[in-house]
Amino acid sequence: MAGLDRESAILITLIDRFILLSLPRALSLRKKVGYGNLLDEMDILLLKGLIQEALDNQRYIDTHPEMQRVFLQATSLYCDIVRRAMLNEESSLRLQ
Repeated sequence: MAGLDRESAILITLIDRFILLSLPRALSLRKKVGYGNLLDEMDILLLKGLIQEALDNQRYIDTHPEMQRVFLQATSLYCDIVRRAMLNEESSLRLQ
């Protein structure tokens, strides 16, 4: 990343990390809850980590408006996962 300023290099790293790690993990969780499955302890820790990472990186998003759409879509995805996971938990409790 020679020739890039520090801020740009950080942003590129965050984007790469999101595309290669965070997004596939989030999509896997969405698929799991979409099938009506419950999240296990590791899934919940992963989801908490994804949400915390998004919150930690928000300061970079705030200074780069072109990235706000991606940030909003990611946080919407995380909210959808949480919402569906809660519905699955409620359904599971009703069946007991």
